[in-house]
Amino acid sequence: MTGTIVTFKPDAEIFTMTEFSYDTLENRLRELGYLNAGLSLTLTDERTGKPTQEFHSAGGIADYVKFLNAEKKTDAEPIALKGDHTLDSGKVVTVEIALQWTDSLYEAIYAYTNNVWNKDGGTHVFGFKTAITKCINAYGTEKGLLKAWKDQALIGDDVREGLTGVISVRHPHPSYSSQTKHKLVSSEVSGIVSGILQERLSRWLDENPVAAKRVLEKCVLSAQARAAAQKARELVHRKGVLDASSLPGKLADCQERDPSKCELYIVEGDSAGGSAKQGRDRKTQAILPLRGKILNVERVRFERMLGNQEIGTLITALGVTVRPDSFGDPKSTEEESGSTTPGPRLDLEKLRYHRVVLMTDADVDGSHIRTLLLTFFFRQMPELVEKGYLYIAQPPLYGVRRGKTIDYVKDDEALAHNVIKVGTKNLALRSETKTIEGDELHALAMELHRAETLLQRMELRCEPKVVSAVVRTRAFTRDTLKDDDAITEGMRRLEEYMTTYSPELLPLRFSLEDDLEHGGRRVLIRVRAGTAGRTTTVSWAFLDGPELRELTAIEDHLGALGPAPWTLVDGSKTHTIVHGGQLHQIIDERGKKGATIQRYKGLGEMSAEQLWETTMDPAKRIMLRVRVEDAAATDKVMTLLMGDEVEPRRAFIEKNALNARNLDI
Repeated sequence: MTGTIVTFKPDAEIFTMTEFSYDTLENRLRELGYLNAGLSLTLTDERTGKPTQEFHSAGGIADYVKFLNAEKKTDAEPIALKGDHTLDSGKVVTVEIALQWTDSLYEAIYAYTNNVWNKDGGTHVFGFKTAITKCINAYGTEKGLLKAWKDQALIGDDVREGLTGVISVRHPHPSYSSQTKHKLVSSEVSGIVSGILQERLSRWLDENPVAAKRVLEKCVLSAQARAAAQKARELVHRKGVLDASSLPGKLADCQERDPSKCELYIVEGDSAGGSAKQGRDRKTQAILPLRGKILNVERVRFERMLGNQEIGTLITALGVTVRPDSFGDPKSTEEESGSTTPGPRLDLEKLRYHRVVLMTDADVDGSHIRTLLLTFFFRQMPELVEKGYLYIAQPPLYGVRRGKTIDYVKDDEALAHNVIKVGTKNLALRSETKTIEGDELHALAMELHRAETLLQRMELRCEPKVVSAVVRTRAFTRDTLKDDDAITEGMRRLEEYMTTYSPELLPLRFSLEDDLEHGGRRVLIRVRAGTAGRTTTVSWAFLDGPELRELTAIEDHLGALGPAPWTLVDGSKTHTIVHGGQLHQIIDERGKKGATIQRYKGLGEMSAEQLWETTMDPAKRIMLRVRVEDAAATDKVMTLLMGDEVEPRRAFIEKNALNARNLDI
């Protein structure tokens, strides 16, 4: 085999970020695998030991559309077409398009030029939208399928509702609006894409009359729903709900009128709203309490969404009107723009706040409300997300009081840092060869905390104390599982260890199963009957899993001190330490001694002063800006979690249920 290996390592003196994101690489290689049919790409993460992934597609972008629509209901296979056009220069432009209608209420169009994603679309998207609207209207008129729509022409929104499309253009000399290549501006591409699509799609409609009729019926239904939504919008307008001059009564507005300086906090309930109103900076911060949970806009049409009081209140407070004047106008060309942005278009000049902050409780209901709001903004006001106007507040999850002082910490990891910082103060851990203390001991204690967290996550699948014993004794390895004598020795070592450190779980019961995939055995370990522990299955997959790898690395780090026991020196007192779990327990108890830890379930539990100090003070607060880095992945997640299809969501829950922790239900 011959070839070239290219190795790239980012220079920390040039790049501010030198840590590669696995998710980013995974999404990009998956895209390339679909955009280049037949190409095979592999991704291996040697940092964590994740299984190697291979990305390969024989069907190209048609398979990409299937992937995007995996959680949506479809009636027919994707329509895939390809065509070439020779430019005056003799160079060839190649166009590939795949599209499929689904039961979704939203369109999803992804455009690429020379394998580069064009986030803001461009001339190829313009040509795509123009052609598909003309094709559907021409076919519907010819076959008499638009009679239910009073023989009116369908507009682009009608035709593209529920449509997933992928456009891939290969151009010898493309032009973009900027160096980021977010938008293709090569003028000739619009006509090329439009011509190829009209010819191929018209042929497909003629050759597939049954599927074509279903598509037209869906488009007509969309047009009828649009008309109903327009009437609902006009009715709401007359009632003043969307009139920005009549702000909702619950809104505590700010004094500033420059939108770039104004913030709107959307809070959950009147209790939290009361604290926020009292604690805010009245000059720049407005508060809007919402009652209960808003509608899940992923499942309802536009007219029903407008009828929801909380959504109407939110729209009014923001000052923008969902769907501008072009909404419902068949003569408008707005829907034929070259943008890939899904959903309605907004007039952001009327937006009254350039920071919209979601501030909900740190419980299951709060998470659900936040998810519903994120769904609303992603589907109905995507421009707010694109402009970076949408944020999520980060109120503290805990307050740690020691004497007259209180430390606010935002999550469990920060709480661990706080406790360990106090717990390791004036401590030293000694072995025969070295002593660690201060920052080094703090770092080791954080690793041990991480180990305890991993074990807690695993407890629904196995017995944590057995897992700890497997890691500390190295009783089983992949080679061990191929040798029955080695397995017997491993079982003996494991039981000997647990006799000393976990006698309450004895006796252990061992059984073996054949592992045909790896040519060895699996060891099933059951603890004493009547205890809460589950069966622990030691297999190749278990030993190669990321959790075992991380636990083993932490144990190796601890083992670098030298063989146990070690001595923990605390002033005039000493403790004999035989394993990491014991060290973590002592540090944890020491850090929590004399401390009162309060978990804030709801924002209403915090006083106005606390809420300002921890969450709303611009000088101290931490907020997360909402961004869409991968539109396709975001669309899939929204459809999966918030859509009508139950089975994909059930499969997701079953797959991840054992990883859930601290569910407050």
